[in-house]
Amino acid sequence: MAKKHFNAVGRAFFSKEDVVLETPDLIAHQKESWKDFVDNGLSEIFEEINPIDDYTGQKLALRFKSYNFQDPKTTKDFAKENPEEAGKLAKEKLGMDAEVVKKSIPKMGLNFVHAQDAKKTLNEYYKIMKDYDPKNIGGKVPDENLYLNK
Repeated sequence: MAKKHFNAVGRAFFSKEDVVLETPDLIAHQKESWKDFVDNGLSEIFEEINPIDDYTGQKLALRFKSYNFQDPKTTKDFAKENPEEAGKLAKEKLGMDAEVVKKSIPKMGLNFVHAQDAKKTLNEYYKIMKDYDPKNIGGKVPDENLYLNK
């Protein structure tokens, strides 16, 4: 059995040497996996679903060209605190009626819900979309890989 001894600062050691090993990077694999997903996985997903064709027969298609990650320009809190400005942005960016948006925001329950917490509701919605027209969601309900873990 190893004998207990103490170093100069009072740390107890039960081994023959009082060498402290460097702590390994325990999340290195997760970081590498995320980088690979961003660098390669998203491109593969976009290639798989491109183009998203219009189901109304108007010959429209949505294609994803590229992607990037950045902080949101506005937040739900911004919208709640500045309904008039949010209305202007909705008109400019989305073609929505600014006045309707402005009047609607105070009555909205704008809340962030993580996808993991909304999974059951989302899956029900995806099933409805698939039952209506499978082309709406790429022919199938998304699997578990859609949801990032918290």
